[in-house]
Amino acid sequence: FKRFPQLETLADPGKKLTVASTAGSQGNGVYYNCGPVMSTFSPEKAKVYLVEFQFKGSTCEQHVFDVTDPAQRVPVEGAGSEVKAS
Repeated sequence: FKRFPQLETLADPGKKLTVASTAGSQGNGVYYNCGPVMSTFSPEKAKVYLVEFQFKGSTCEQHVFDVTDPAQRVPVEGAGSEVKAS
């Protein structure tokens, strides 16, 4: 269940921005919880960023990409994190 599948926000260039995500589910006898995962980066002026949260096996990950050019997803160095799901 995705309460907020996509959110948009404006950020001040040059000021650190931290994005935190968490996910959990309960139903059909299965329960899982993952997070929070956090990514911190300093947005640059006139750039567009995508922060993506996803499950990979028994972990959840969050990655930050520069998507100013929609044809390219450039990873933002040092801005991702990973947590083991429980």
